[in-house]
Amino acid sequence: KIIPNVAANHSELISIRKDIHGPPEIAFEEHRTAVIVARLLTECGLKVDTGIAGGRGNSVIGLRLT
Repeated sequence: KIIPNVAANHSELISIRKDIHGPPEIAFEEHRTAVIVARLLTECGLKVDTGIAGGRGNSVIGLRLT
């Protein structure tokens, strides 16, 4: 079920990947990327809490979309 959904949204997913990985951000200071991911997750109907992490040493949940 996932593969057909990915295939159906391939160009949009590629666009998102290029947007996220385009402008470089310093490690643990990925503010632009965080805003993009939070917006996309919110658009999918998920509740997103922002501003709770602050670099190394904090308990956080991370998502990696590659």
